[in-house]
Order: sequence, then structure tokens, then C-alpha cells
Amino acid sequence: MLIRARPPKEMVRRGEVARLRCEAEGDEPIKITWNVKGISINDTNDQRYGLKRFSVDSNPGSGPGSPAISELIIQQVSLTDRGDVECVAVNSFGHDSLRVSLLVQERPQPPKEFRVMEHTSRSVVLSWALPTSEDDAHVLDYVLSYKEESGT
Repeated sequence: MLIRARPPKEMVRRGEVARLRCEAEGDEPIKITWNVKGISINDTNDQRYGLKRFSVDSNPGSGPGSPAISELIIQQVSLTDRGDVECVAVNSFGHDSLRVSLLVQERPQPPKEFRVMEHTSRSVVLSWALPTSEDDAHVLDYVLSYKEESGT
């Protein structure tokens, strides 16, 4: 049994649809299941999850071993969906599993406690508090822009 995911990482914006694809090769029948945060999607009541399963006969007449493909579709992705999603393939000869990383993008919250520490006619020193939310913990930098007031 051989299993692979395409791609091993999936990046999607919050609110969009995520499509995670898993491909297993081996003797039929192959059963493919998905686990999200360690729970089979078959055991969850989350209506956002959907499955597509299809086989690809890559070489007609070649007998057993054509790939079985499963696609997990997650509607309205949220930040709580991010993390590893596991694809598990099982047949009568064994099993294999693979993790697909789901990355969910969202605009970070604006900085908090924004202050002007000092200023001159040509410069300014600013400060702000680091993000307190785990959701914003991965912010690498901020882009600052300014607009001159008319008459100054």
C-alpha cells in the first residue's frame, strides 16, 4: 500500500473552501478515511465536511493496483480548522497514513497599545504591544503607512 497527498500542504483563506486530496495505490478494495484533530470525519456532525472518492485507471487492463483517490472538502474554513489532517488508507494487505497540513490565512488584528514614543520634525518612534492572541502569534512584520495632513 502506498499513499500520497497532493499537495502535502494546503493554504486557504478563512471563509473559503479547502480541498485536500489523498491518493492510495494498492490492491482493491481500498478504504480511505480522514481524521481531523484525531477524530474521524465520519464521527463528526460538522456539515462543512464533504467527501469525493474516485478511482483512476491509469493503465486499462493492467489489473489491480490503480490509484484510489479521496478528496476531503471543507466549506467555510475557519482558524480552528488549521493543523494536520490525516488520510488513512486500508486494504486486506495493510494500511498507510499520511498527514496533510492545512494552513488557514487571515488578516491579523491591528496592533494594540499603539503609541508615539517620541517625534521630531522629520522622524517618529512608535511602539505597540505584541499580539496576545495565538491566532496572531505568527505575524512577522507590519506595514506602516502615513498620510500628511493638509496645512501642516
